Order: sequence, then structure tokens, then C-alpha cells
Amino acid sequence: MAILASQGVELAARLARAKAAVARSDTLNDLDGGVFVGRPGTCPRLGFLFPGQGAPCRLDGGAWRRRFANLAGLMDGLATADGGATNSTELVQPAVVAASLGALEVLKGAGISASVATGHSLGEITSLAWAEALDPPAALQLASQRGSIMARAGTPGGAMLRVSLAPDEAEHLAQEVGAVVACRNGPAETVLSGSAEVISLTAERCRSRGVDASKLAVSHAFHSRDMKPARDPLARVLAATSFRPIRHNVISTVTGSQLSSRTDPRQLLADQLVAPVLFDTALDLIAAQSDILVEVGPGHGLTRLVRACGIAAFSIDAFSDSLRPLLSTLAALFTAGVDVQARNLFSDRHLRGFDPDAVPYFIESPCGSHDETTDTTAPLAIESDPDVSATEPQPEGGDSLSIVQSTIARETGLPLSEIGPDDRFLDALHLNSLAARALQVGLPSAPTEFANATPRQLADALAEMRTFRANDLAQHRIAGVRPWVRTYAMTWANSPNSLDGENQIRWLQLTVDQQLPPSFAPDENSGLAISIDQPLTLTTAELLVALVAQAAKAGMKHLALCHKGAPVSAFLRSVAQESRLRERWCWPVAARHGPVSPCRRIPGNTLRQRWSDRRTGLPAGRANSVKARDHHVRRCRCRRRRRKRHRGRMCAADRAQRGRDYSGGPKPCR
Repeated sequence: MAILASQGVELAARLARAKAAVARSDTLNDLDGGVFVGRPGTCPRLGFLFPGQGAPCRLDGGAWRRRFANLAGLMDGLATADGGATNSTELVQPAVVAASLGALEVLKGAGISASVATGHSLGEITSLAWAEALDPPAALQLASQRGSIMARAGTPGGAMLRVSLAPDEAEHLAQEVGAVVACRNGPAETVLSGSAEVISLTAERCRSRGVDASKLAVSHAFHSRDMKPARDPLARVLAATSFRPIRHNVISTVTGSQLSSRTDPRQLLADQLVAPVLFDTALDLIAAQSDILVEVGPGHGLTRLVRACGIAAFSIDAFSDSLRPLLSTLAALFTAGVDVQARNLFSDRHLRGFDPDAVPYFIESPCGSHDETTDTTAPLAIESDPDVSATEPQPEGGDSLSIVQSTIARETGLPLSEIGPDDRFLDALHLNSLAARALQVGLPSAPTEFANATPRQLADALAEMRTFRANDLAQHRIAGVRPWVRTYAMTWANSPNSLDGENQIRWLQLTVDQQLPPSFAPDENSGLAISIDQPLTLTTAELLVALVAQAAKAGMKHLALCHKGAPVSAFLRSVAQESRLRERWCWPVAARHGPVSPCRRIPGNTLRQRWSDRRTGLPAGRANSVKARDHHVRRCRCRRRRRKRHRGRMCAADRAQRGRDYSGGPKPCR
């Protein structure tokens, strides 16, 4: 069974589907759905298909270049397209061969090999490289020279047409219009070549007869007499190319037969320019010698032709923008019984292997939970583990770098050989504290300095600390962590009963949509409590402002707003600054305390959430009580009054109250 998924939800759904298929003893090969289920059996015989110039031209390498760094050399020598023209012969041919050679390298790393192969037109060069008759660099250079010669020496003005006809029927049509059969692709598809006028006439004949036909995006009439001028220049290039005897089974699409060790590749590739591509004949031979065919190169044109004949085939679509076709093909081959070495695909990536018997454990952030039973004032310390080195043998002499690397390997599950001394572990590990514990030294005062370090740098620093460490190692405290944790910590405290005293305040409790009664006459010991029990919309806000304004005009001295997370704290502070309120409260109704009923007296000992730095501006640890916060607010109020005097806005009543002579207008304070 094999699953291909990119998200956790997708993985869960596809695992359930695969489980159901296993329970029914069914086989499943869903390339689009990413679910593959097979049955135990013998390993199938594989055959490789190498595409020709009709395959897509991908000069940038797509996702394959980013994932497989060892393929960069194949693409560095490719020319770039001017103006985005990627259908020119001199660009397409080396690009297609480079993609096929890169795909061969990736499949080889995954343990995939074939017993027979064939190449469509240009793919004949790749099949010779697979058969070890030609070195990969020489094959790429030959493809580049072949494309340049065909573009330069071939007769211009040619075209090609794909028709949905059997080869014999297409031969009769070609004789009628003066074209030639260029490719015998299968029992229901043939490609014709000729001049542009002849191909246009052929397309009209096909439309009149109800035959599907489409022109190919090519620059010349390949595999026709238009390529005869390019035969001699290519023959000279082939004579200078070094070939070896063919060592593997190759079915030629030039002769339609199997090549032997005595076959002359130079004569074969020279004749290929003007000879038709006998892919239908080669397909019959390769299908008889294989169970599954894999298209090794860009695109999936050959896969489409093979599947139309009822033969199992898959395409890896080399150098595309996604690795999904490659992974889907490997998954299908694995469930068919092929021994896929998937580990080699990830050998250059730092990934932890999946152990189904392992019990996972998680590192919990000190700020990720709120446990009221935890004593947040206790000092932060590292758990003592004196027997760390006993779980894994340490190198002789206690080398710091080896200890750091072995500790990282043990904690992450990575092989020790994959942790280099100069590998940075910012994005993956963050385990410098564990390495320090294994070295039995105190941690640095600022541990984040090692966040982007390497094992070598960390080992040097910890070795120095071990050399100059203090005698007393009883307390391993991390300096600088407590303020950071306290900033995000949430605490609850009992506020002092500011309403207790000789004179209890008498509260008039109203909702925001109610009006003050006509008999409302506030005094020093009466106040108004407004309950906002509905969402704070524009209408609700207007009702609240009108009700508070009416109460302020009546001489109200105490005001309280009870709400459920409504943004009214700033409004209440503004009312307190502009009015002569003695006290004001803004109490959020927390879910843990339950709703506050407007018909119930508000208790003076209500639990309030205390934000140490956000509400008061005091440093963390200074806001120990509501009294300290209220004192800070009153002090801020006084500063605002002084700023108003500095701007010369003191009113006559304030000047009289201060008892100072301000005749001649307000004077700024010195």
C-alpha cells in the first residue's frame, strides 16, 4: 500500500480509503487520488520509454532542479530562450534529452531499473545512453549539435500534422495530397510531414471526412526529405563521437527491431533524419518483454499512446513544476511489487524516520497553558540528569563537539553521520540547552545567542564554559527567561473592596436601552450601573453615550459599565476625564465568573483580570494591586492637567481655586 498526500486531512481520508480497499481484497491505482493498493506477487518486468522532440521543453528544470541538486549540471549547459520561444529545434532537443537523463539518474537512485527500452525519434539517443553505448555528457552534446544542424540545414517552411488514423489509412491519405508518413505512433494515430501548403490541404481533407487532425508546433517537416540536407553534417558529427558496444536491450524505432552489439549507432542516427518513426512496431516488441512501461522524460505523450493500446504505463514528467508524477509512479511501482528504495530520495534531507512502535513525546511551552495550581513564582531551572552520558557511549576524552553531535542525534533521531559540525540548526533543532546539560556546565545568560549557531560553535563555547565554570553548580538558572514568560502570563488576583466603608453606594442598575427615571437625583453615595447585554453596534453605542451624558448632567458621581468584552474602557476613561466622577469601573464579565445580572448588586470584591503592563504601563511585577494601578492613573491625570496649564488653557474657576493672581491673562509655567 502507498499513499501520496500533501496535508494531514488528505492523508487521513486516503488512508481510510486504502484501508477499505484492503478489507475488500481489492487492488487500486488511483493516480489522481493518490491511493495505491496492490497484492503480493512477483516483481514485474519494467521497460523504459524515452520521448522525442514532441515532449515539453523545460529549460529551468522546474521543481526537479530545486529538489535534486545533483541534476544542476545537466541544465547549466542549456541555452536560454530568446523572447520565450521554446519550440525552436536547437533548444528543444538538448532540453528533452537533459530531462530524460536527469530522470534516469533519479530512478537509478530509487532502485528502479528496466530490462528493455525504446526511444521515440530523438529519444533514440537517450536509449543508447541508457544502454551504455554513449556517455551522458556525450549524449547531451550530440543532441545539442543535432538540433542545431537540423534547424540550420533543414529545408524551412515545413509542417507536421497529427491525424487520428491507422498507419495504413494515413499512408493512403498522404499519397493523395503529396505528404509522407513521419511517425507511426499506434493503431489510431499517425503523424504526417510535408510543406505548409500540403499540410493545410491535408487538414482540410481530414475535416471534410470527420477525421480528427491537429498541427504540431514544429519548425520543420521532420522525418521527411526536407531533412536530407542535414544528413551529411550530422554524419560528420557522429563520426567524431565516441560510441561503445550496446550492452542492454534496445528496441529501435528506426528499424523496428532489437539492436545488437554489432549495430552501428552512427549509421542508425544518420538514417533516422529522413526515415519514419516506427513506434507502433517497437511498442509491440517492448510490450512482449515487459509488464509495465515507464516514460522517462518530460511530458506524458508516450504514456497516452501506450495506454490507448491497453498496456500499463506511467509517466514521471521530468523537470515539471511538481514532483507528484514522479512520486505517483514510484508508489504504483511499489504496490506492483517493485523494490523501490524510497530512502534514497530523502538521503540528503534531515528528516526523522517514522518508527510505528515509538511513543511520541512533546516539548511543552511554559506559556502554552494556564494551570492555576502551578506556582509561577518558582525559579526556572533545568532538570538534573546526571546519567545522560550513560544512555549513549561517548567518545574517548569527552570531546565537546562529539558530545554536542551525539546529543543532537539522540534527541532528534537523526543518524550521527548526517549532523555535520558546521550545520546550522536554527530551523530544526534548538537543542543547545540539552548539549550543555550533557557537558555538565551552566547555561549561558542569553541562550538565544546560539539559535543560529553550528554544532562546532556551540561546542567551542560550552567547552570554554566548562573550563572556567564556577565551583557551585547546584542552581542551573536561565537568566533572562522570567521577564519574557511573565510578559505573556495570565494571572488573577482579588481586588480590594473599594466599595466597603461607612457609606455603601446605592446603585441604580439599568440596561443600555433603558432611560433614567425622572426621579433620578444622584448624591455622593449613589451611582449608576449600566449593563451592556447585547452586541455593541452603532445603535447600542449611541444609546450608551446618550444615557451616560444624561446621568453626567444630573450630577452622577459613580459610574460602572458591565459588559462581555465590549470595547468601552476607553470611553469610560474619557468620561472620567471630562466629568467629575469620584469613581468609575469597567468590569468585563468573564466566562469563569458567570454573567452579571442588572438586577443584582455588583459586589465590591469582584475578580478582575489584571494586565500588569498593558493597562497601567507599569513594569512587569510592579502592578501588585488595583490600588497601585489606580494611583498610577490618578498621577497620569495630574500630568494631563499640568500640560493643559502649559498650553494656557486654565479656566477662571481653576485660577480662583488656586488663589493665585493671573491678572493680565494666563502665564505659561516656567
